[in-house]
Amino acid sequence: MFGWQGKTYRKILDNIPDGVYLVDTDKKIQYWNRAAESLTGLTSTETIGKTFDQINIGYEDEVGTALEAFEHPVALCFQEKKPVNKNLFLKIENSAIPVEESVTPVYENGKITGVIATIKNITKCIKTVTAHLKAEKKERLIPICGWCKKIRKENDYWEKLEDFLVEDGFGVFTHGMCPSCADKI
Repeated sequence: MFGWQGKTYRKILDNIPDGVYLVDTDKKIQYWNRAAESLTGLTSTETIGKTFDQINIGYEDEVGTALEAFEHPVALCFQEKKPVNKNLFLKIENSAIPVEESVTPVYENGKITGVIATIKNITKCIKTVTAHLKAEKKERLIPICGWCKKIRKENDYWEKLEDFLVEDGFGVFTHGMCPSCADKI
């Protein structure tokens, strides 16, 4: 399928910091670089010649739903006959690693002979973006009523503080009563 076995190409792929793997038309892994080993914890010996169904790796979408086999980026690439890029969670045992996976078909004489895929751990990128968004949130002014604590939104609409915080990603609130307020009753 991938008619090269040259040491130079292998050396290049083994030194790329992102996971790289090759899959043939039988959906069997033909190459698995060192970064793929490091990211997944699976050696090339454990993966080469096997399909993804045969190795202990799963994928989840952004809400934590496990991908079916036909939703796997490799399967989609073979189906659509064009590059597929996905942000997913790589599930290995009890951990979920955010990754960007790009899969591109390899053609020979106009026919797909396999796909080449890269897996990039995007944990650092997510942390950087999260820190930036958090810093931006700290800098903004939020108009709040000094009496009822409602938040002024667009068009002079006033929203309950709890609703504003839920909408802004601070979680879901429950209501109770603190000891000081309970003493006033």
